[in-house]
Amino acid sequence: MAPAPLCVAFVGHRSAGKSSTVGHLLVQRGTVEQRSLDKLSEDAQAIGKGAHKYAWVCDKLAVERRAGHSIETSFSRFGSADYDITAIDTPGTTNLLKNAISGCAQADAVVLVVSAADADVDRGLHVSDNTRQHIMMAQAFGIKKIAVAVNKMDITSPPWSQERFEDVKTKVSALLKNCGVNPKSVPFIPISAWRGENLSKEPEKLPWFQGWMAEYKSGPKTGTSLLSAIDTFGVDARPTDKPLRIPIQHVYNVDGVGMVAAGCVATGKLTADSTVTLAPTNSGAAKVDLTSIESHHRSIKVAEAGEYVGFNVKASAGEVCAGMVCGDANDDAPKECESFSAQVMVVNGQVSFRSGFSAILDCHTAHVPCTVSVDAKMDRKGNITETCPSQIRKGESGMITVLPLQPICVEENSAFPGLGRFGLRSGNKIVAFGAVKAVKRVEKNPKLPKLTTALATLTI
Repeated sequence: MAPAPLCVAFVGHRSAGKSSTVGHLLVQRGTVEQRSLDKLSEDAQAIGKGAHKYAWVCDKLAVERRAGHSIETSFSRFGSADYDITAIDTPGTTNLLKNAISGCAQADAVVLVVSAADADVDRGLHVSDNTRQHIMMAQAFGIKKIAVAVNKMDITSPPWSQERFEDVKTKVSALLKNCGVNPKSVPFIPISAWRGENLSKEPEKLPWFQGWMAEYKSGPKTGTSLLSAIDTFGVDARPTDKPLRIPIQHVYNVDGVGMVAAGCVATGKLTADSTVTLAPTNSGAAKVDLTSIESHHRSIKVAEAGEYVGFNVKASAGEVCAGMVCGDANDDAPKECESFSAQVMVVNGQVSFRSGFSAILDCHTAHVPCTVSVDAKMDRKGNITETCPSQIRKGESGMITVLPLQPICVEENSAFPGLGRFGLRSGNKIVAFGAVKAVKRVEKNPKLPKLTTALATLTI
């Protein structure tokens, strides 16, 4: 039986070492060959960034390598004993929060990477507002499976310091609790991404570490390495019986091939002979015939929920873009949303969350401006306590109506959880998160343009 797919987002503050953690895991699990790593090391040293060789496994753009940090969200694959894992490496820079949100929205679980290095701890990065925002991302998209990797243990004072690990664990536990996460359900794992310590193998430099323990709903789990924690996440029942939905994460323009759309299958199944619809477009939607599918270098006949796939769309520039949703043209195809009602929790007290409030709506891979109408306040049990309130304050929940100001596809959370959870953002701050209760769709019946497609041979 083939290993089940599992999407894990690596999140955390800038300089925590997320890309290096993913990169070294890929090396240890055999996804990246030694000669490829040697070439990355040579190229990194040539521009004075030799310490970034593992990060460069994920950071492929020239601008990322020059800047020394991730800009785009990247998707890589490695295997474990139980799962076929798609590692989603997200940027930690505050002004790139929307890219991190897109990655987190497609994840089954999250690894929060924090730094234990002296300089980073002195600056409080492990408990910074940036770190809090990344925890809130997981909350916004309903992710319950979280592990914390305490990185850079090799450069604490003294190196591999148990005292430093316990201090970071205590402070991050308090931050998790403040964000509504039970820290007892979260494994804390000391690692060194650069040294490869305690990533997928038993540690050699941490004799004091007797392993992690977490209290899951299914019972207590224990382990030692980061990979052992990932292997305990488990996969919920995949919604393969629902209509197909694939939020488009990236669109590549490949010379000699054309446009290649890539994204993670949220629900349903995609087969090589499918006819699918991409929405929204300027004309409402576009029909696409598929001839084959590829996932992480592999040609496959069927892609199920949880798999990251790509397909080539021969279309004009601008007709296909990130944020669109792909669905089966013959089975409840996705449609543009005119407005939707939702239950939200306000998590930022620095803004006045009232009717007329303007924000950025972050839902699956789409980011569009919107306005909000506050309909009611609710108590913790979901009962309406006040209709048409003047505002909803931090820590309070309520019902709102959201009016997107640009085309977007959203779905009811009860039917399509991956497309029914969202965040509302003001600049680089998450203001509220919520779940879609009902959607009013744009009823268009245009003559759909038909686009010819074939699969591109592309690294996805």
